[in-house]
Amino acid sequence: MLLSVLGMVFFYQTAFFTFSIPLEDYKPVAPLAAKIKETALSGDYELGYYRFTAPSLRFYSDRDIHEIYDLDEAVQLLESSREVYLLTDAEGLLELQQNVRVGIRIVDQKRKISSRLKPFWPG
Repeated sequence: MLLSVLGMVFFYQTAFFTFSIPLEDYKPVAPLAAKIKETALSGDYELGYYRFTAPSLRFYSDRDIHEIYDLDEAVQLLESSREVYLLTDAEGLLELQQNVRVGIRIVDQKRKISSRLKPFWPG
């Protein structure tokens, strides 16, 4: 019994270190937060995400985050006089580019790995 429990513990620890740690490379938020800190013109900038969920952005940036799902709110923030960085997906970016009257510059882009089963099922 003890031997089988120890075997299971060894198996799961090995699987964790073998498969989950390399998956960190596909998590986009930490490198994006670092890129924003590196790119920001000053330490006084606004940070958030638009129609995109990235709660770890708060952890990696150690800043308050704007969680924006409303187009008008995003436009108002982007058209303010402040320096603003927003994480969004391709659809959100296109929507912002079509509605914001100031220039939008893409600082960086990363692929996001999906951890949900939904994309794998047809329909």
